[in-house]
Amino acid sequence: MFYLNDTYATLVEKKAEILAHEYLGSYQGDVVFLVSGTEGFGLLVVGYGSCSGCDALEACESQEQVDEISETILEGIKWFDTLQEAKDYILNNDIQELKWYAHDAAWASFIDMVKEL
Repeated sequence: MFYLNDTYATLVEKKAEILAHEYLGSYQGDVVFLVSGTEGFGLLVVGYGSCSGCDALEACESQEQVDEISETILEGIKWFDTLQEAKDYILNNDIQELKWYAHDAAWASFIDMVKEL
């Protein structure tokens, strides 16, 4: 029997330092991360589900599957050269791909964390 020891945060921490993160949604939703790594500063949004039937990480039955999920997730980081560039992107209300998250109250909390960096 395989026991999952990882969370989305621990997977991200294998590649980068988490500067800010917030869960958007409740039993299912997205986790948004602002990270710092060798490539610069990055924004990552990872969707999660409420159970092993609808959450990719919880559905893993082996460490190999966890490693595959981790690789896929980490490839999704949008990298910026500087922290200021990352902040400008996240704080820009005109970025279409980020507008979806604004409906969630936790997005405002994430924005506040980013502003404080």
